[in-house]
Amino acid sequence: MTQHSESSRQPSTTAQVTLRGPAELVDSLPYLLGYHPDDSVVLVGLHGPSGRFGGRLRVGIPAAEGEWPELAEQLADCLRGSGVPRGDSPDAALVFLCRDPAAGESGRAVMERLRPLAQRLRTACGALDMPVYEALCVSGGRYWSGRCLPLPDQRKP
Repeated sequence: MTQHSESSRQPSTTAQVTLRGPAELVDSLPYLLGYHPDDSVVLVGLHGPSGRFGGRLRVGIPAAEGEWPELAEQLADCLRGSGVPRGDSPDAALVFLCRDPAAGESGRAVMERLRPLAQRLRTACGALDMPVYEALCVSGGRYWSGRCLPLPDQRKP
């Protein structure tokens, strides 16, 4: 019989990976979740000054746009609460909106249609002092950054 003492065990190490920019964030998504999401809203919590990944949430995108405000608030609240038991609530968030285009539709059209959902998620997370550092729409083999997209005109005529 072989005996091992606690002192002979090697400490576990965690590899650190630095992601530089939206393309690398999009490429990392299947590794964060363990699968390629489709027709999904994905929120990822970020912790500390280095932006360490924390809790991850994935839900299907509701077909009815009227459900988007409530969904955004629920997801932001759930992400905020994901670290509470450990005393480590996220400091910020990443948003991914993943949807393949329908037949004859472009990825850009999907992005335009989902832009109000991205804005709702930004607002809901921001209201909980959890700014969204990046909102990415992934569609048709491409991605669009929410930081590069103009927001819909909110002014009343």
